Amino acid sequence: MKVLIDTNIFLDLFLKRELFFKNSSNLFSKVSSGELQGVVAAHSIPTLYYILKKATSQKKTMAILTDILNLFQVGELTHKVCISAQQLSFPDYEDALVCDIAHREGCTFIVTRNTKDFKGSLILALTPEDLFKKLR
Repeated sequence: MKVLIDTNIFLDLFLKRELFFKNSSNLFSKVSSGELQGVVAAHSIPTLYYILKKATSQKKTMAILTDILNLFQVGELTHKVCISAQQLSFPDYEDALVCDIAHREGCTFIVTRNTKDFKGSLILALTPEDLFKKLR
């Protein structure tokens, strides 16, 4: 199963956000073990760099990005994606980009803590907890 992991899940893991760390860590482990195929939207990479560099060091941030890029397929942000996302009825353009990339990459689900932001999505958005229930 291929899933697109939203930026907030990566931040939960790498910033060790107390309430969300365990589930994001379990999700990362499932991708690492090959149980799931993980996709990260291309535009999430510079966002993660920007936020993580402020919270950690340049060296640690680059190591984290290396881990992500070694384990996750990068869903391309192309001209077609940018145009197509504009056609979606999303209040937030960034969420529309995530949706369109997940669709183009053949993802079964988008994994995010902000499922309400993906109402009307072409791809069903689930929290990590809901994804784990489906995997059982």
